[in-house]
Amino acid sequence: MTNVSVFVLVLAVWLSGCQWNEVLVQRSVARKVQEGNALYLRGELNEALIRYRDAETDAPEEGRIKFNIGNVFYRQSQFGEAEETYLDAARRGDAVSRADAWYNLGNACFKQGRFDKAVESYQKALEFNPSDRDAKFNLELVQKMLNRAASEAASTPAGYRRPSNWARDRMKEAEALAQRGKYGEAQRVISRTFQAEPSCAGEFGEFAERVTALKNIFGEGR
Repeated sequence: MTNVSVFVLVLAVWLSGCQWNEVLVQRSVARKVQEGNALYLRGELNEALIRYRDAETDAPEEGRIKFNIGNVFYRQSQFGEAEETYLDAARRGDAVSRADAWYNLGNACFKQGRFDKAVESYQKALEFNPSDRDAKFNLELVQKMLNRAASEAASTPAGYRRPSNWARDRMKEAEALAQRGKYGEAQRVISRTFQAEPSCAGEFGEFAERVTALKNIFGEGR
């Protein structure tokens, strides 16, 4: 995943055909966004958010401001809020702006473990910018993850339950004992673990058989 970027909002101002108060609003929005960008780059995220919110009040339809707000949420690990804000930004602006918003939306979904939604977002980013190499890379990465998970699920026997972290830790303990030649102790750890969590026998059964064989050959061990 690549880092989110800051959109520098530059508002062109033409005096002809514009009311003077509209020009002042545009200048005010640009100033607030520039101040927000400076604060964002310094890591002062709460202050940056205040500037962006102020700018948003004056220009509620400007998608690039919403994009910047989404970046603040992303940096603060508030990925749900970032997702909502990027989605709003992705519905506005030109193709480049929307592509970047969809891309960051995909990253926010990925961070939440919502991989299907991340795939959709990266695909949307590529619709607006087919040459985006980061979006292509992330899309392929997530698709491979989903395909691998599907393959593992298909090959898993019905009713199979993965061993808990506790059971895995006990097996590591038994392995350490066996490596020190304490085969009897290792076998007792395995036996207690299998009694507490019978489903882990499927994954660690072969290991248990090896420890039993070693105990039969060398006895309890050192």
